[in-house]
Amino acid sequence: MKKILVGLICVFLLFQTFLANQADKENWKELYDLSFDHVRNGEYDQAIKCLEKAREIEPNNPVIYWRLTFVFGFKVEYGRNSKEDIKKLKEMFSQVFNNGIVLCDSNSINPEILFYLGGLYGNRVLFKQALRQKGRSTLKDMGESRKHLRKIKQTEDFYYEARSYLGIFNYWPIVMSGIQKVVVMGAGYKWDLKQGFQQIKDSINYGKYGDDIEFLYRGILQNIIKKGKSEHRIPETIELTQDLLKKYPRNLKLKLDLIDLHEKKGDLIKAKEMGDEFYQELLLLLKNNECFEIFYSLAELKRKSKEMLAQHANIKMGSPIVSISP
Repeated sequence: MKKILVGLICVFLLFQTFLANQADKENWKELYDLSFDHVRNGEYDQAIKCLEKAREIEPNNPVIYWRLTFVFGFKVEYGRNSKEDIKKLKEMFSQVFNNGIVLCDSNSINPEILFYLGGLYGNRVLFKQALRQKGRSTLKDMGESRKHLRKIKQTEDFYYEARSYLGIFNYWPIVMSGIQKVVVMGAGYKWDLKQGFQQIKDSINYGKYGDDIEFLYRGILQNIIKKGKSEHRIPETIELTQDLLKKYPRNLKLKLDLIDLHEKKGDLIKAKEMGDEFYQELLLLLKNNECFEIFYSLAELKRKSKEMLAQHANIKMGSPIVSISP
């Protein structure tokens, strides 16, 4: 009887362990999925925490490493960081990148592994300026990324996800400095804007990470416009920004960018109206959550309103924005 009882206890404990493991497997996926919402709302620290917890549960899953490098890059490129933050993020990016590469078989023909390999190298290209990479190392990474991504066939999974990187690579030279372009052209790098545009659109419409690519594409257009190029892209960029804001209304940077875009378009009244509305929204947010992102947005709004006052003296900007002291 005693042996039977011990046996039942062992079976019970094994069953509980099995259930716990199953719960962990489900939990990592929940954390992984939650990170997407945080990233797209500009909440990069929360996204990183989710992915780090997911990595503790699934330390050998390459998708987590691919996604972490993406989020690290997004935070460095678009987040509000101190010099110490950037230094730490660069170190974390390198560590996660190297660990992710080790987990992926470079000779694999599995489209999922090909995508993670291409994506890891691709992320290092996308955020090269933030990570302060040199031009030639960037070209090498781009070559590695393309090599793996181009092996994915149209009939296979991750085909449209791969097209997102390939499309952005075709657009990349537009945002390069003159010296970078000389290096790129000297290395024989070729790009095709028309093909790149179609690849990006396909990825947005049919890929699993369409909204992420829309953010990246919008960022490229915004950078081009800020450099005084392609003003005809402003309406498209406004439309993209509005579309993303409907889905991710907590993203404060998108709202600041939209005000800036309307001002560049010459619609100063609209820019002022949006600035006033955003100011009131930030004050309400500040009552419940005194986070750095809100203070930064208030400071940016103040700077923008002063710029508009200085540049367009004929427009009355009688808004409380001007007197903000965050």
